[in-house]
Amino acid sequence: MDRTAARALAASTLAATGAYTVGADVHVYQGGLGDFGGQSPVAVVTSRSLGLEAIARDLYEVTNGLSVSIYVRKADGATGAADAEATLDTLVRDAAVALHETGYFLVGESSAAPDGFPLRLIDTVLYRVERIPLTVLEEG
Repeated sequence: MDRTAARALAASTLAATGAYTVGADVHVYQGGLGDFGGQSPVAVVTSRSLGLEAIARDLYEVTNGLSVSIYVRKADGATGAADAEATLDTLVRDAAVALHETGYFLVGESSAAPDGFPLRLIDTVLYRVERIPLTVLEEG
């Protein structure tokens, strides 16, 4: 499965959980998203890696990797951080299980502080983020 198809499958799997649906809007996106517009929670599926392993002369096995980043808006106030953390814990666990159950992804260990920072300021809104690495399996 190529990365385009894998991203689409991961995004549709996350959307099907219903966890990212607010009203009529589903906040699951493929590719980089620069402006969240205050949405929460948000899942973003991006390409992460591509590996080529030589099997024989002029024959390679391709390994595709994806990354799922889950963002939860941190509310103001004394319980804002704890609420965001609890919500993120549930979303990450449920996403990892749903993606694993497709049979098309190996789910890696998530990072609660991708790039060294657990919080992101996006359009003046503070988000808690966690990233889940995926390896795409050729067959489910």
